[in-house]
Amino acid sequence: MTSKLFYLSESSHWNSINWKLVEKRIANLQHRITMATKRGNNRKVQNLQRLLVRSLSGRLKTVRCLTSIYPIALTFTTLYPVLKAVQVI
Repeated sequence: MTSKLFYLSESSHWNSINWKLVEKRIANLQHRITMATKRGNNRKVQNLQRLLVRSLSGRLKTVRCLTSIYPIALTFTTLYPVLKAVQVI
C-alpha cells in the first residue's frame, strides 16, 4: 500500500505535504513501538525506533515542530541544512 506523501503539484513544496498522512504514519510507528515494548521484544523496539527517526515522515514532523517552537530563531540560513537533509528543498 503506497500513498502519496505530497499532494499533486508541479514541485515538492512544504505546503503540499499531506500532513494527515504524516501524522498517521508516525502514530502507527509509535503504536508498534508501544506494543513491542509491552511484549518485551527489545530488538523490534530498536528497529522501529530507528525506522521512526530515519523515515521521511519523522524528519518532516521534526522540522515542523522545531519551526513552530522557534519561528524567530530559525531563519532560512539555519534551517537550510536541516531541510536539505530532509530533502524538502
